[in-house]
Amino acid sequence: MICSILCACVMQAQSVEYINENIRGIAVNKTVMNNNGELIIAGLSGGNPSVMKMDTLGNVLWHKTFSGEPVRNNSHHQWHFWDLRTDDENNIYLYAEELKHARTPPRITKLEDSGELIWASADLPPAFEYEPNINTWLHVGDTALTISYMGETVSRVHLTSGEVLGKDSVLSSTWINARPSDMYYNGKQYRESGMGLLAFDKSGKYTIEPNPVNLPYSMRQIDSTGYYFLLRVYLDSAEREGRLLMLQKYDDKGELSIEKLVFSDRFFNNADSLSNFTGYGGYLFHPEKGILIYGNCHYILDNDSVVKGNWLAQIHPSDFEMLYDTVIDRPPQWGEVNFTYLNNLIYLQGYRSPGGRGAFVMKVNLKDVDEYPASSVAEKQEKTNTIKIYPNPSSSGEFIIQSKEKSISQIDVFTTTGQIIYSQKVNALQENIHMDTKGIYLVRVTTRDNRTETLKIVSQ
Repeated sequence: MICSILCACVMQAQSVEYINENIRGIAVNKTVMNNNGELIIAGLSGGNPSVMKMDTLGNVLWHKTFSGEPVRNNSHHQWHFWDLRTDDENNIYLYAEELKHARTPPRITKLEDSGELIWASADLPPAFEYEPNINTWLHVGDTALTISYMGETVSRVHLTSGEVLGKDSVLSSTWINARPSDMYYNGKQYRESGMGLLAFDKSGKYTIEPNPVNLPYSMRQIDSTGYYFLLRVYLDSAEREGRLLMLQKYDDKGELSIEKLVFSDRFFNNADSLSNFTGYGGYLFHPEKGILIYGNCHYILDNDSVVKGNWLAQIHPSDFEMLYDTVIDRPPQWGEVNFTYLNNLIYLQGYRSPGGRGAFVMKVNLKDVDEYPASSVAEKQEKTNTIKIYPNPSSSGEFIIQSKEKSISQIDVFTTTGQIIYSQKVNALQENIHMDTKGIYLVRVTTRDNRTETLKIVSQ
């Protein structure tokens, strides 16, 4: 199979820069940033739990590997550091667990900023069954660390002594969502659970708040205006298939307030392609930069030709308008990536092959959301807009689609939830469509020069 890698646009140098393109010696599972802006990278090295510290220039400051007690037992299985946190003094807390078929309970390890071992806990209380995965979540409080593991066990460990304080019986009796990134709002750290939203304060105490949004996919962020979700939608048709991203926002009553497909025209504008895919490998809701998404894009031209690339997008949080996006000229990474930040210092860590070989770290340089003029997105759309749809809204359900320049080659109509309801190949400057049912729809129009525009229509 021939794979073509798309090159980055001219602005890439302004958006991302590799500070370390080829991290060796550690299979990476999790990356965080301490209060000095230094990166702490945790994973596996030589079958043992391993952790690395890197400065803001990409230089490795130290690399520690722990081959036996007290960090891990002498099991013949490989042990990983799956998760980590740092505290205000830059101490490092790591969750250690076996790689596969594990029956030995996990442990928590505390290191100094220099990487020296302070303590390793005794075995944590057992879960129902130990099957290693990264469904782990840590919260560092004033005196104790709270850890959720295996989706159904929550324990606490004393920060100073490493003493295992035992299970939290209330939280251990419910499901806790460990997959999304941390959600911070109003001085608390939020986490979805079977009882509602868990809200941990800085001391480590938690309260349970109602969750007004009952959806089968994960909440990604909370702010004063509502709750955010990021999901993949399937846009299959007889001619081709597609998987795109959709952002949704719900108000404090749980009502949908904003919904928008998020995709790069570079990848979803080829009318002759068999399929188009956009997926996210990592995301960040940043207080100044907005919503950042990093993922993979590709489209299949035929059975022997696939175009692939990595994609970084910056999205305005209030209206989900695309502020900036770029395709990065590197092969797509495998697995999830880690966004981590301190103030406006943002890093992205990922890897390009199974086992962490070829891991990389990039620095993300983007303008603040409020630095983009309010009219900049509209002006950009006006300059590239060659498609006109009228009347809109339409009381009869009849719409006329016109192209100012190139002939139209394809028209696709979607519901606001991403379901495709109309797809037609065209070879004309004008085409009529009819909507039998009243509602709001998205119309994607592709022209002969492979440009794509998506517009909203209303049938009254």
